[in-house]
Amino acid sequence: MCQTHTSLYICNVFSTYWTLHFESIILLLAAIIPHTLLKYISEAYIRLTRWRCTDEGVQVCAGCCERCGARTIISQHSFLSLPLSLSATMSKRGRGGSSGAKFRISLGLPVGAVINCADNTGAKNLYIISVKGIKGRLNRLPAAGVGDMVMATVKKGKPELRKKVHPAVVIRQRKSYRRKDGVFLYFEDNAGVIVNNKGEMKGSAITGPVAKECADLWPRIASNAGSIA
Repeated sequence: MCQTHTSLYICNVFSTYWTLHFESIILLLAAIIPHTLLKYISEAYIRLTRWRCTDEGVQVCAGCCERCGARTIISQHSFLSLPLSLSATMSKRGRGGSSGAKFRISLGLPVGAVINCADNTGAKNLYIISVKGIKGRLNRLPAAGVGDMVMATVKKGKPELRKKVHPAVVIRQRKSYRRKDGVFLYFEDNAGVIVNNKGEMKGSAITGPVAKECADLWPRIASNAGSIA
């Protein structure tokens, strides 16, 4: 390593500060844009900074020596370690309390639907008044599907549960929906369970099967399910 190359490395070692910021920006962009577009954005940084794109990822170089042509690599960011975007396959945004993303299925329970209450809280049915995560569209009724959280009231059941608004999660629906493997599935009835804002069940038991889409999304419901279909 020649003297010119050594001085370049010392002068540009402060670029590590910008490297940390670039890494956080890349992780933020990777969550909202496709994977291939992220690579083109990284290549655009080459003209302004000392980035170099390779097949494995992006290399951050302190500089290139004019005499020996050597490069000092400060850090390297791999494309394989960056998360892919799920915004194209998610159904609705703002799913508080749930874990993971839910793929788009047919929605068979609009606002105003009455579904069975499948837990042992004492409620017999649930009247859906709103669906969480839906902002709305003119003249379109918000609808819920399996795994969606809704706000509902109890029309028939214990007096202490009636005339109050409860969060609930739909665990079964009669309208058929398609899974990713091509199977169409529907249940015998429409049913849900009462939960809190964190997704924890108010009851301790569930009557009947629970859809796999709901069990994957709500682990507390899956732990109390007798069977998962």
